Amino acid sequence: MRMPKLSGFVTTSMTTAIIMAMTVPAYAKTFIANDIIFDGIERVTIDSLQQSIPIRVGQTVTDETLADSIRALYATEHFADVQADVNGDRVVFHVTERPVIAELNFVGNKLIPKAGLEEGLKNTGLSVGNVLKQSTVTIIENELKNQYILQGYYNIDIQVKQTKLDGNRVKLDIEFIEGKAARVVDINIIGNQYFSDDDIKDKLAIKDRVLNPLSKANRYSQEKLNASLESLRALYLNEGFVRFAVDSSNLSIDEEKNKVFVEIALTEGQRYSFGKIQFMGDITYGIDELNELVTFKEGDGYSQSKLEAVTASISEKFGDDGYYYAQIRPVTRIDDETRKVNIDYYIDPVRPVYVRRINFGGNVKTKDEVLRREMRQLEGALASNKKIYLSRIRLMRTGFFKDVRVQVVPVPNSPDQVDVNYTVEEQPSGSSTIAAGYSRSGGLTFQFELSQSNFMGTGNRVNASFSRSETRDVYSLGLVDPYFTQNGVSQSFNAYYRKTKYDAKNINGYILNAYGAALRYGYPIDENQRLSAGINVDNTEVQGGAGMAVSNVRQLLKDGGKVNFYKNNTVFSHNYVTYGATLGWSYSSIDKPVFPTKGMSHDVDLTLGFGKRGYQKAVYTGNIYVPFWKKSIIRGYTRLGYGNNLPFYENFYAGGYGSVRGYNPSTLGPRSQSYALAKDNKRSGLGENVGGNVLTTFGAELILPMPFKGDWSDQIRPVVFFEGGQVFDTTGADKESVDLNALTGTQGAPTKYPLLEQDKELRYSMGVGATWYTPIGPLSLSYAKPINSKPTDQTEKFQFQIGSVF
Repeated sequence: MRMPKLSGFVTTSMTTAIIMAMTVPAYAKTFIANDIIFDGIERVTIDSLQQSIPIRVGQTVTDETLADSIRALYATEHFADVQADVNGDRVVFHVTERPVIAELNFVGNKLIPKAGLEEGLKNTGLSVGNVLKQSTVTIIENELKNQYILQGYYNIDIQVKQTKLDGNRVKLDIEFIEGKAARVVDINIIGNQYFSDDDIKDKLAIKDRVLNPLSKANRYSQEKLNASLESLRALYLNEGFVRFAVDSSNLSIDEEKNKVFVEIALTEGQRYSFGKIQFMGDITYGIDELNELVTFKEGDGYSQSKLEAVTASISEKFGDDGYYYAQIRPVTRIDDETRKVNIDYYIDPVRPVYVRRINFGGNVKTKDEVLRREMRQLEGALASNKKIYLSRIRLMRTGFFKDVRVQVVPVPNSPDQVDVNYTVEEQPSGSSTIAAGYSRSGGLTFQFELSQSNFMGTGNRVNASFSRSETRDVYSLGLVDPYFTQNGVSQSFNAYYRKTKYDAKNINGYILNAYGAALRYGYPIDENQRLSAGINVDNTEVQGGAGMAVSNVRQLLKDGGKVNFYKNNTVFSHNYVTYGATLGWSYSSIDKPVFPTKGMSHDVDLTLGFGKRGYQKAVYTGNIYVPFWKKSIIRGYTRLGYGNNLPFYENFYAGGYGSVRGYNPSTLGPRSQSYALAKDNKRSGLGENVGGNVLTTFGAELILPMPFKGDWSDQIRPVVFFEGGQVFDTTGADKESVDLNALTGTQGAPTKYPLLEQDKELRYSMGVGATWYTPIGPLSLSYAKPINSKPTDQTEKFQFQIGSVF
């Protein structure tokens, strides 16, 4: 809060002159002072006062030195009144001490917080421990009222109550009666022809009508009015009205002081276009090279925003090549006859600037070398805006830091050198979890996990986990070294054991026991692209019962699987051993890994399986984030997959989080009747979900900003979404039938049973959701309404999951 300075040369001089005339008697003679007495002091020490005045015992006293002494005593600001009396050779100063502020209280202040009031008043000398000057109290009352009036509180009343305490102390109680902020009820625009009233009002920061009664958009404040006038100027300047002017902006307030009427009178003038463009000064580059940065040409309608954008581009070009302090100054020459604006760019590169040192701060856990390897700006090299900013982006992409700030500091006495200081704010990059919970798709879950994406500050990722649920048991160990080599080649290793009990949730009627390991390397192509390649080995044991789908039974037996009959039980089993190679390409320009706000990412993964059943599988995942209106973000996303000769347990599935919310997890796509029902030539209304070899999912989200402030608001992301998708089988299995007796080698008449059924129509849903990034991981909730579901679809409007960030 800005407070006035309580000193003025004219006021002080006039006040002092009057005081001198009233308090200094006229003496025609001089004398030697043998004693100096101070009468009326209570807390101020005599020694401090004797040091303040020019008169000393044994020195000659004149009218001038006496007046100077009184002036010096007033200057200490300890006294409300000072008078001098001369008795022979004795000088007596009669003083009245100002009281000391012993207590300072605020009552009724809501608009200005207590801390802001204390800081502002402290700058004026009105704080506990300081002496109280009555003139300060009056000025403070008026200044505080002005501060409230600027915010539209015209009914404000401020009173400073003083209570005397013993020891010449005083208690101050500053009472605020704020009232209510005045609201703008009408904005009248005068002189506009090119833009309508509604077009202009839409650009103003201040509004005269709101639909939401809780909105503050129509609350008046001087700051909002000033911002509105600047927006109005920008609106006209961007349409070429270079002679535009705001003639007046007047306010009218009703008697109750709670309604404000705003009248803005303007002169539009005529529209102008761009004229000739010239580059002057030490341009360094060729004219053609600079002209490539100019996005407008002679004859185009003039726009201030286009001019500023070109200026920024030129400045960035110089800054990227080491001219960090280059001065780019566009000078407009307006030709009223031709209605053109000629642009002269005056360029001064100043000097090349080099980076002396790159310093890091705030990294308590993360080692300096982890930060330094992300630097694209190097010490001793020319300072580059682009490289300095890119280095910050790379630090954010590590996911280790909540925020990264960069400051370029000139080196004293070295005009051609700067230091670059990166200050990071670390965030938790690891977790230790022992949890029990419940999920819609997995039922009851027990989980133990140790995960650290910045292991011991080295930047390496380590995770070990063990989890058990009604559908799945998982043991895994993973290690990732993102800088296996100095040039950024990464190495990752993963080993796992999985036991999937699909029969517990009646999804596919079989269980999987799998174990394997994978080794993968990644190579950076450039700042945003990487290639990866790896090898893996996998051993998957499949066991199914009579509830196993017919299509899966046929594939398992064709692959060499076995069928055994135990009394009334049927058991299918087979062991798949696969050796594979993986290839991948990824591109990412997103600004941060958690809750991105802009950029895009593309990932393509190709798996080649070798063994008794060789297969090929390709998956593409894409995301794009585009800043939208008022800090909202539009996100588009898709996941596409294709497989050839896939083992049935490698099929694609859709439904639920990550594909089409509103439908049960993994329930969209082809279905096949269970072996038990098919054996008896019976049909179920649903059949078993068996997945397919083609996946198509896509969607769009409107990511909404949180209406509240604080760190926690950055950890919650509400969305409105629309998405769709489906899984298909393109092998022709839906046109085939199977003789189950011949397939399993059992006796019975030949029967033909449909192998597969599928609905090739895409499914859609829309709804709302939110993701909360908690200390134990991201928690995602959604409420989705299926748009074109069919009676055979399994839907679920409310869904949640832990562990994925959307």
